[in-house]
Amino acid sequence: MGEFCLFSDNCSGAPCVATKMYKYSGITDFVEDHRHKSGLKTYCLPDTIGGCLTRDSDPEHRFSVNDERCINCMACVMGCPGNKISINNSIHPLEFCQEMNEEEFSMFKDTVATELLNGSFIKLPPVQAGRLKVPYRRFEDFTKVKETENIALWTAIAMKYLSKSTSPRIALEVGIQKNHADRDGRLDVSLLNTEDGYLFVAETKVSFEKMMQEGRYESQMRSYEIGLQSIDNYGFNRTKFLVVGGQESDLLHSSMPCSTSGGNSDLFYNVLRENNLFYASANGLLALALKKMFISAERYSLESIYDHITCGKYFGLLSCGFITKDLRIEPY
Repeated sequence: MGEFCLFSDNCSGAPCVATKMYKYSGITDFVEDHRHKSGLKTYCLPDTIGGCLTRDSDPEHRFSVNDERCINCMACVMGCPGNKISINNSIHPLEFCQEMNEEEFSMFKDTVATELLNGSFIKLPPVQAGRLKVPYRRFEDFTKVKETENIALWTAIAMKYLSKSTSPRIALEVGIQKNHADRDGRLDVSLLNTEDGYLFVAETKVSFEKMMQEGRYESQMRSYEIGLQSIDNYGFNRTKFLVVGGQESDLLHSSMPCSTSGGNSDLFYNVLRENNLFYASANGLLALALKKMFISAERYSLESIYDHITCGKYFGLLSCGFITKDLRIEPY
């Protein structure tokens, strides 16, 4: 699986397929790396998607992409430690254990990557399944259902890739005490970069519509802020943000072109403004990851956008760019 991969003889544990994380009972345990006795747990996103990857009979490549089930989420590409999965200009993985040649890399960089976070939404191809019954026809269909199994796990993979740390600590459902009145909560995705001193916490939502129907995101983010204050003495730069799946045009304010959310977006943006909250669409994180792969690992990372999340000048990140407080799309 390439000179950087240690899993050539055990492809079932390869990071392009398997994501391994420890469980932590509480946020202090996470910061101090006091792991739960249940040990290391392995998650397999391709199984969740439903057979998007298959074992290849070719011992040199190990895996092949099932085009009739691949939703182009790039989880396998982000998981490959040697960047040895080639991608075509439709943002679709092609071959495993195969680096893109210089011409292919330059073409993707110049024609696809430069357009990401640059004013227009990412265009991911739908599954070409014909009459075949598949669980998901596109990436947005995957992120808008089954929060814990789908968008939370995918977000963990994306955040791990997007961190500048060579070995970030990543976990799902870390316990946190919200306040004395409420029962304890769980942080959907937590990432700690101990090398540079950053803690990122993501609260995942399957879609804008479902998030607004539930109406819990504001109280959750407020209470999580209270709980996170308990680890401020460790001195990490910390931030929390929403990660929202489904159709990202729903996340645009109703006054902005291409918005599909109606009046609910006005309420959402009022809540964001009043509580100084930040959101990212799943597509926005995917675009950021592709920019990191092809443009600059230094500029396009979680740590590099920390100031954007915390400075108070931006509402969120979509695949078209940052949404400013005066409701403009700012390319990045």
